[in-house]
Parts: sequence; structure tokens; C-alpha cells
Amino acid sequence: MLPKYVLKTIRSHKSYRSELMAKEDTPSEALAKIMAQTKKALKEVVYGLHSNLIKVAPVLTGHFKLSWKVKELDPQHFIISNNAPYARVLWNGRMKINGRMYGSEQWSKGGDIMLAKANIVLQNKLNSIKE
Repeated sequence: MLPKYVLKTIRSHKSYRSELMAKEDTPSEALAKIMAQTKKALKEVVYGLHSNLIKVAPVLTGHFKLSWKVKELDPQHFIISNNAPYARVLWNGRMKINGRMYGSEQWSKGGDIMLAKANIVLQNKLNSIKE
């Protein structure tokens, strides 16, 4: 027969183990948590990009800066848009085509750089999601 303190330790270990098992998620619960974290990360990045676009938008009249909108189609699909008539010109940045300069001097690098940065932030957030 085992001493009492050994039996007590074994019993407490078993109850601790059963407590742990009760706290573990089923595969569907774990997947639901991962999906929730993914949706949260995407939403944070989209609204962060929207905020950054507003912050760095060139201001002459303020129309371009105030025209940025976010539309959430569903938790995984967003549209960031700008309906200013010259938004596309600003987005594409400043470039030389056939010896002639096109685009904005105020936002010479355009929006693609900001989109690329947001993509890196999103990838880092998604890579950090754990079960």
C-alpha cells in the first residue's frame, strides 16, 4: 500500500488533469476562436489603414481627405473607397510617362505603399494567432 501523502498527490493530480481537460476546447471551439481572432485582426488592419490614409492624405481643399470611407460587407470583406474625382490620380502617385509628369506632387508615392504596409501588418497579426 502507498503512503497517504502519495495517494493524496495522485488524487489531486487526477482531479487537476480532469479540470484541465474540461477547460480544453473541442476542435470546433478552437476553430471558432481562431476565426474570431482572424476577423478581429482583419478589422483592426482595415480601420488602421483607413485612419492612416486620412492622416497622410494631401490637403488643398480637404475634399480628398474627407472622402475616405470604409464599408464592411461582412466580417471578412471590406471596401475602402474615396469618391473624390481625382482620387485615382493621387492613389497612383507621381510618375513620368513619355517624358510628361502625371500625378500629385503632394502625394508622390501614392497609396500602394500604404496598402503594402497594411498587408505586412495583417500577415504579422495572422501569424501571431495561436490555437
